[in-house]
Amino acid sequence: MHYILSVFLFFFFTFFNTISFATEKTFKCSKFLPQQSPLSVVEGCTDFTAYEPELGVAIDNNDMETFEILMRFHVGRYNNLGGIIAKFPSGIKTIYRSAMLSEDPKCLWNLVKQRDVTNIINVYKEKHFDMTPWIKREKDLFRIAGGKNYLHFDNLDYKYKTPKQKELLVDQVTEIIHAIENSEGNIVIHCLGGEHLTSIVFGTICKCFNEIPMESIIEEYKCHAVWESENKPGGYVEKNVEFIRDFPCAKLFNSE
Repeated sequence: MHYILSVFLFFFFTFFNTISFATEKTFKCSKFLPQQSPLSVVEGCTDFTAYEPELGVAIDNNDMETFEILMRFHVGRYNNLGGIIAKFPSGIKTIYRSAMLSEDPKCLWNLVKQRDVTNIINVYKEKHFDMTPWIKREKDLFRIAGGKNYLHFDNLDYKYKTPKQKELLVDQVTEIIHAIENSEGNIVIHCLGGEHLTSIVFGTICKCFNEIPMESIIEEYKCHAVWESENKPGGYVEKNVEFIRDFPCAKLFNSE
């Protein structure tokens, strides 16, 4: 009887642990991307964002002091985290996408300690207020946690108006993706809120290297931009989708 009970308990707990592992929570928005091994959520980080009208009011009133304060609270609450295992020709690499992490030390710390993130690539173009203190905080926290490399590409503009400006953005995104591929270790890429420029770079990687369909990339972007409907698009910008769709993947495979 004791032997039968032992065997039963062994198989019960084995089955329970298998189910628990199989149902491990993955990133909210990354579920739209077809993946063999989706990344699980990171302790202490949030994998979503929210639309806060107060931010828009501050922008409309040109009240940048209030906007900066509100934005600090916003990115501290909403990390907008996601990720994918990218299939570069040189090998696979884990890439996380997020909002600015300077206001959430716990999330940044856990990305380094639990997910072996050794690189941060910041693609935010300073527009509304002085980002210098933000960047310094993030760099210092990253270094203390054990991070190694911090790169800031501060000249990207997703609101291009001419074909020449679009071509420039293609070249800049190409440079960033090459930097991601050639870096050692796992990576976090972010802008400010983790919506626009982050989605452009991340979506291009998904399209060109993981061969993910545009329909899936669009849904993942909508999720990170709090899109609800045509009447409630959140931060979704159709032009960003057009850029990813039009991006010439061949540029990423040319060794120049």
